[in-house]
Amino acid sequence: MDTFKVSEYLKSLLSPWLSGGFSEEDAKKWIALGFSLIEATKWAQIGATPSEADIWRRSGFSAVEEVACLVSLGLDSPDDIRRWVGYGFTIDEILVEKSLGRTPQQSWEIKNSGGK
Repeated sequence: MDTFKVSEYLKSLLSPWLSGGFSEEDAKKWIALGFSLIEATKWAQIGATPSEADIWRRSGFSAVEEVACLVSLGLDSPDDIRRWVGYGFTIDEILVEKSLGRTPQQSWEIKNSGGK
């Protein structure tokens, strides 16, 4: 394949991304990580970089809206979630406990003292 055809192919691939507000550099990053334009747009709207979105996705969090909620409560990474899960909390319980301003340790102590 000649250089001209490759260049034209890249332009056609990147065109929707550029029209969607992505820089060429960012579009290439999202594409390299396997995100569609729609997915990348959703992740970018919550302020995630391509690498951050990839970490969340590889950790089993593909619902952008759920991640946005978790991040808004201060759970900035899958490691934060794992910390809570390590104490035996579900995502729903984590959301409640975080909204009350508690740490995993505090929530676990309350839960194991019968809620007192």
